Parts: sequence; structure tokens; C-alpha cells
Amino acid sequence: MNAIAATLFTGRDILAAENHLRQGTEAEALRIVAGMPSPVLDRLAAYVKASRADLGSIVRQARKPRAAR
Repeated sequence: MNAIAATLFTGRDILAAENHLRQGTEAEALRIVAGMPSPVLDRLAAYVKASRADLGSIVRQARKPRAAR
């Protein structure tokens, strides 16, 4: 598990995760999401309005502008 995924538990951290997923490539973002703890992934998926079961969907939604979700 990477460092960012191990420390995401607050609302502010969920926003930081969303911003972090926008940096770099989609493949890098997918690796980050795959390493996130389940509770964090649940909160992030809900925040970006994505299916929790589809990591690719979480990444794609997080990388979209908020207005486009």
C-alpha cells in the first residue's frame, strides 16, 4: 500500500485523494486506487459518484471536473 492510501480517513483527505488521482496518468491513478483501504475507497467512490465495484469508474469519475459528474 502506498503512503497516500494509508493515511486517507478524513473528508479533507478524500479531497486530497481526488486531486492526487488527477495527477499523472490514468494507469498510475488506478494503481493508487487499487491500494486504498476499503473504507477509504468506499468514501471516495461515494464522493465522486462512482461504482465501488469498478475501480476504473472511480478513477474516471475522480479525474472529471466536479461539474461533469
